[in-house]
Amino acid sequence: MTIVKNCEKCDAPFTTRSITSSRWERLCYTCYSEKRKANIISNMEDKNERKLTSIEDRMITLEEMVNNHIPAIVSAEVNNHIEHHMGQDIVNSIAKRAQDSISDSIQNLIERQIKFEAKIQRQLTTLNNKVLKILKELGDKNDR
Repeated sequence: MTIVKNCEKCDAPFTTRSITSSRWERLCYTCYSEKRKANIISNMEDKNERKLTSIEDRMITLEEMVNNHIPAIVSAEVNNHIEHHMGQDIVNSIAKRAQDSISDSIQNLIERQIKFEAKIQRQLTTLNNKVLKILKELGDKNDR
């Protein structure tokens, strides 16, 4: 058995699912669905924002680590090789290899960061388009 009530949002009559649910049902199915969609969208946006912030923090930490540790490691490695091999040509060869390795590593890191930023931008664009579509659908339903 069900009860007919008026929706608190749109004031349209609706039928409750049961006598028990009539105690807590205050919105018609359409208004309840819209409210639920809005909550889901809000939660999804918050979650994506937290993920993006976390990724940005991790990138900053990685950049700091690279900036702080690589020069020290390279310097220690060069000094170690210099101690074992005193020839200038060997020192120059090691320095060139170290510079090439660092250059390759930095270039690889930059390429990965550019790809990552493009991926995040695509995901944000997709998410934004979905949000706009849902908001437009909500707006179209409200206009009817």
